[in-house]
This record gives sequence, C-alpha cells and structure tokens, in this order.
Amino acid sequence: MQMISKYKQVVLAIIYLAGILGLFSPLSSDFKELSFLQIIFCSTLVLISHKNWTLDFLFKFSALALTCFLIEVIGVRTGYPFGEYFYGSNLGPQVFDVPIIIALNWTMLIYSAKALFDQLHLPKYLSAFAAGISLVIVDFLIEQIAFDFNYWYWVDVQVPLSNYLAWFLIAFLGALCFKKDETDNKVASFNLIALTIFFFCLNIRTWF
Repeated sequence: MQMISKYKQVVLAIIYLAGILGLFSPLSSDFKELSFLQIIFCSTLVLISHKNWTLDFLFKFSALALTCFLIEVIGVRTGYPFGEYFYGSNLGPQVFDVPIIIALNWTMLIYSAKALFDQLHLPKYLSAFAAGISLVIVDFLIEQIAFDFNYWYWVDVQVPLSNYLAWFLIAFLGALCFKKDETDNKVASFNLIALTIFFFCLNIRTWF
C-alpha cells in the first residue's frame, strides 16, 4: 500500500510539473484553459487514496462541498463574505455564475490541509487552525495570478482583507468536520504541498 501511495505521489508531481512547464511555455494560454481538468485529476488521485470510506465521511464531504458552493454563490451575488468578485471562464462550466469545480476544489483543499497537519499529531483545534492558515497562504499565492489566468476578478482590483478572513474561517470550520481517522491520507498531504509549490512557481513567472 505504501508503494502504491508513492506512485500516486509521483503522478501528482508529474501533473504539477507538467503544468509549470506548460505555463512557462509558448502554449501557456492553452494550459490555462486546462486548469479545471488539473483539479479533477489531482482530486481523483486524492480521493482514491482515502482509506476510511463510511457513510458519515461521505455525508460530511458532500455537505461541505455543497456548503462551500453555496457560499460562493452568495459571494458573487452579494460580495459577502469574500468581497465583490466574479469568475472568469478557465475554471470550467458554471452554475449560478460559479464554476462547478469550485465545490470540489474547496473540499479537497480543506481535506488535504487537515490530512497534512493531522500527520503531525496536533490537537484537533490546532490542526484545524494550521489548516486554515495554510489555505490562506495558498489563496494569497493564487490571488497574485488569478486575473492573468482568468480564474476570477475583483471589482476593486485589490484583494480585500475580508477575503482572507473568509478563507481562514471556512477552512478552519471545514477542517473540524474531519476526524483524524478520516484524514490518514499521505497522498492528500503531498497534494497540498505540491499545490503550494505549483502556485509559488507560477508567482515567480509573473516576476519576469
């Protein structure tokens, strides 16, 4: 099982590396349009690596995905809780002006972050707090390239502080949904680390 987990991590690394190379190449505009497929592929690898499938976990995972999607729908219509923004087209098909993939993306990020810090054997609330902070960092990296990648756009251009506060609260509360025996997933932990490195590299791209 450990060897299979290693192979999945290698596949994840290849996917993110291919994305970095493609986005630094003359074909970058084509790779930007494949963003939602990358989310699907990576999330699939994480999910098939989950060990403790129960009805309780499935319910919590689905409920969290739906809740995050509804928060996004409210967000694009009211500006609350993130701020005033709207989505571009590179995250795939939309419902109520929100990409469908956002529900999966939110849940996978929260699950992966909780898996990473649960491996450090932190207390429940400290692990959730660390997960929240880590996803604020991930969002900060994404915000620097979101406009260029046609992910989403802020009405006031500047990213409001409320966005980062909302990211922390959603991630913190979402992480509390998962018990430690539900986050024993090294592929998920690796996914968050690889994702963070991926977006850090894309930030470097904007410096030149």
